[in-house]
Amino acid sequence: MNGVGRRERGDVAAGGAGPSLLDLDTAAMRATLQASYTHSARLLASFEGSMQVLPDGRVLVGWGNLPYFSEYTQDGTLIMDGQFPAGDQSYRVFTSSWTGHPTDRPAVAARVNPAGGSVVYASWNGETQVASWTVLAGGTASTLAKAGVQRYINFETAITVRADGPYFAVTANDAHGHVLAQSQTVKRQK
Repeated sequence: MNGVGRRERGDVAAGGAGPSLLDLDTAAMRATLQASYTHSARLLASFEGSMQVLPDGRVLVGWGNLPYFSEYTQDGTLIMDGQFPAGDQSYRVFTSSWTGHPTDRPAVAARVNPAGGSVVYASWNGETQVASWTVLAGGTASTLAKAGVQRYINFETAITVRADGPYFAVTANDAHGHVLAQSQTVKRQK
């Protein structure tokens, strides 16, 4: 990374400067400024820092010893500005695609729905490929059958089914409907 910090008064960009992307011509020993990314708060990183150019041209900046990180479009427009919690810092900030594969099974809880049937709560901490949940219900733990399907909504998805169980389990399904894993079977709580 080159140029994390703020230029001194009298420079062309006295309002502040951030990371710079340079074109280097090693044969001619010449560096040409391709892009410079500024921050409205005039951040001045005394040391460290990082800049990641993403495949689509966006730029992710870690502001070194300061607890901030920012993302810019290719033309330099600030599109994300974040701050680490007080007392935390990171001298580098990176992003990448990743897929979570937890070692535990999905979690499930079932409660009586006052309007009839049951509400089943499904979650799977760390799993990133869940697209939907299938609720299984039965009169015994060994006689479960499909009682409903709900698309994944957030960390804990509440699913209303007309089944009274009292035994329930869920399967976590990917975008193609393939079962990723099944929870333990639980008994519905009042």
